[in-house]
Amino acid sequence: MPDDLVFPHPTLTSIKGKPSNTSLEVMKQEVKANAMAIFSHRGDGTSGHLRLTMTAAAYLAQTNVAFNVPPNPGDNPIHLPAATGPQITEVNRLYDKALKEFTLYNKVHNALKQQVLKAVEPIYLEELADKQLGFSRISAISMLDFLDTNYGTVTTLDLVQNMELAQQDWNPDEPIQALWSRFTKVQDFAARGNTPLADKTIIGYATQVLHKTGVFNDIISQWSLAVDENTVTLAEFKAHFNKANDLRLRNLTEKGGGFHSANAASAIASAVSNEKLASSVINNMIGFYCWTHGLGKNPKHTSATCTNKQEGHKEDATAWDRKGGNSSFQRFGGTKNPPK
Repeated sequence: MPDDLVFPHPTLTSIKGKPSNTSLEVMKQEVKANAMAIFSHRGDGTSGHLRLTMTAAAYLAQTNVAFNVPPNPGDNPIHLPAATGPQITEVNRLYDKALKEFTLYNKVHNALKQQVLKAVEPIYLEELADKQLGFSRISAISMLDFLDTNYGTVTTLDLVQNMELAQQDWNPDEPIQALWSRFTKVQDFAARGNTPLADKTIIGYATQVLHKTGVFNDIISQWSLAVDENTVTLAEFKAHFNKANDLRLRNLTEKGGGFHSANAASAIASAVSNEKLASSVINNMIGFYCWTHGLGKNPKHTSATCTNKQEGHKEDATAWDRKGGNSSFQRFGGTKNPPK
């Protein structure tokens, strides 16, 4: 990249192996951001050189203003035979301006092309190259379109995996914004695969994930009773649970612990080689869950490490997802069962 071009992404995120719809989407976003970062008064005047990454029709649809590609002004300014000194000066000024704009446009274009070539392994673009001139006459738009056409198709398996992502557990020790980010990606991917997911569907998946944490059950019940599921928006859903989560975390801080204590869970995970345990704070003590024997205090006795398993024992069961296992507490005295 030329030293005088300042891109927000000096190096594009590298695509290892065969490109996919997801990896290409990341790359295209970065390329567009770089193109927009270099100013041009053409088009809408606020999108920089975005036109280099999309067709004229696509740019017009995006900005409602056409972008006229700067022409080559030629080798020298052209003066009328009877031009006066001021006229010559003005023609020279306009020529210098046009040459500078034309040069910048091509410099940005070449820089973007080089970024794409570095981000994608050569084997996945070589078919597009000219046998004599390589990529010198190939536009950035052609490169992006070629990659999209050949590797950007969303398959049925991709869509299935996207739905699996929507249903993955979320750890309430993490920021709830991480959950919203996940569902944004799920919804965007589904749209790219021509199977758009309505906000109502996303709310349904998010409700299931929140319910599985065991710490939002009362809030979910109150929410379900208070809203019309046919008219509520995803923005309203997020706002409600953002507030509820803030209150939950505040209560945990004031009480000095509680469900999903982040520091306790982290320390225990480290002590037992990061095994997937049931880290629950019960009467100020940490509990470790076993599908066969229930919740106890022994960090070496979990569903995964149990040495006396009953028939049907599930090694991946935890206190927060018991999978039908033992719900008793061992030596904790008088505490209620954790959520299923």
